[in-house]
Amino acid sequence: MSEKEKLESIFNKEIKVIDADAHIVEKLEHYQKYLDSKYKLPQVVEDVEFGTRYWVIDGMLVPRPLRAPGPGPVKGLIQHFDHPRFGKVIDMHSETPSARDGSLDDIEGRLRDMDRMGVYMQVVNPTLAIPIAMIKDANYAASLCRAYNQYVSDKLESIERIKANYVVPLQDVGLAIDELHRVVNYNGYAGIAIPPIVIGEGEVGNGIKTVADPSFDPFWKEVSKLNVPVTIHSLSSLPLPWILLGRKYLYSRVMTHSITMEILLTLLIGEGYFDRYPNIKVLLAEAGSTWLPYWIFYYSEQYEHPSIKIAKEYYGINELPKAQPLEYLKSGNIYVSVEAEEPTDILEYMIRKMGIGSQLVFATDYGHEEMVIGAVRNFIENQSELGKESLMNILSLNSKKFYNFNF
Repeated sequence: MSEKEKLESIFNKEIKVIDADAHIVEKLEHYQKYLDSKYKLPQVVEDVEFGTRYWVIDGMLVPRPLRAPGPGPVKGLIQHFDHPRFGKVIDMHSETPSARDGSLDDIEGRLRDMDRMGVYMQVVNPTLAIPIAMIKDANYAASLCRAYNQYVSDKLESIERIKANYVVPLQDVGLAIDELHRVVNYNGYAGIAIPPIVIGEGEVGNGIKTVADPSFDPFWKEVSKLNVPVTIHSLSSLPLPWILLGRKYLYSRVMTHSITMEILLTLLIGEGYFDRYPNIKVLLAEAGSTWLPYWIFYYSEQYEHPSIKIAKEYYGINELPKAQPLEYLKSGNIYVSVEAEEPTDILEYMIRKMGIGSQLVFATDYGHEEMVIGAVRNFIENQSELGKESLMNILSLNSKKFYNFNF
């Protein structure tokens, strides 16, 4: 038996693999069932030629259509694995999912897929619920969040192997904190998922602000107090200012994820959130991890920039955080998701040279186009050079630590 075969056998038999970022692709009717009676669903428009649907949120199509600034995917809001016009849109490789779709309406099919993948536990994040952050009416947003959360909680009753990140209406910090207190008692609770940006009053770009804005300080304080794991999840459907510069979906894909995480992490550290609230734990999901070494190097280099030193010495303006970026990762504040196909040499550099192997977690993106049924097998095969200990950390132990799991 080869070393790779031995590793695969070990993980199949001994290790409980955790998928730290899978997805629910919820349907419009899920919201309708649980929505407060005084509210209606957002308007839906349909492309009559292709049957693709979009939400209308405060005059904005979600996701944005092709050729619009920062366009979204061609399939729009189609919530199943086979589009009526485009055919199979999930798992572009050879293995087809067992579940009917990416929702929680076919739990048994999802569990069969998890068994095929070698995943013991899945932590699921929303899809449609992420753009709720763009709704100006905070009470309406709160109602949609409650509807999503109740749907998920009902579906996960008595389900041990699927945990969920719930959503909160960050348009109003008070309402977000109220929902935060509610969801910690929901079925299958793992933590919460938030977007990188929220509708605002014009602070950034097209009337948005990042979740590192000072107005969110009470929210982060409560997150720290309750020890709630927070997954920050980017999405190309959000009107990120940097993706609105182009009209190709290719650009949206390239500029949505890693660049967003670099910006957000720069602000979270720079604004001192981890200094004031050391219990904060964030997982930066959907962007992979290969951006991290570059970002840490470049951010750290600025600590020695002459202009920053002059500002401190002569003007009394200290722009520097209390610690270097790498120290915040090593202290356990920041986790980053790792995908199956990432270059081994970059992962090895982060583990051996940077010493942050304990901050990397495994993600399959199950439910979205990028998912691969053989993701765990591929990861073990592709990354066997990392060795058993590192693989065990990434595939299981680090996620247990982040999500406070005790199995």
